[in-house]
Amino acid sequence: MLKDVIREQRRLIAEVHGDPDAVPQVFIPYKEIGYLYNNGLKDFIDEKVILMWAEDNFGYIRKVPNELERKRPGGTGIYYHQSYWGKPKSYLWLNSIQLELMIGQLKRAYSTGAKDYWILNVGDIKLGEIGLECFAKLAWDIDSLHEATLKEDF
Repeated sequence: MLKDVIREQRRLIAEVHGDPDAVPQVFIPYKEIGYLYNNGLKDFIDEKVILMWAEDNFGYIRKVPNELERKRPGGTGIYYHQSYWGKPKSYLWLNSIQLELMIGQLKRAYSTGAKDYWILNVGDIKLGEIGLECFAKLAWDIDSLHEATLKEDF
């Protein structure tokens, strides 16, 4: 069924824009979709679609792109939660991800090739300003922050 949905989405884009690759697209194999991706769906995703990996809802990146995924013309990226609502535990109103953890994980993602497209689920911006600033600084310049000098940086 998921293949039918993806096929129909690309058909609709082609119908409107003349080419299914005229509009940037992203595929995020998150939670149960990750299982489907690893069991055959990855061969169905067009190479021009961005692959974006999500962390485990607690700040740890579960998967980074392998050698073949890094060579895809669409590129790779990450989807990172600073705020999360869902099972097994929600955290919406606090900075629950340590900045040191975020820095380490984002640098890991970048060094393994997930650097073309990053999204931060920040939730309430006012309560997530520090984490948002940390994420934005690293997205702009991966060498701008270091775990060891974090106190001086903030």
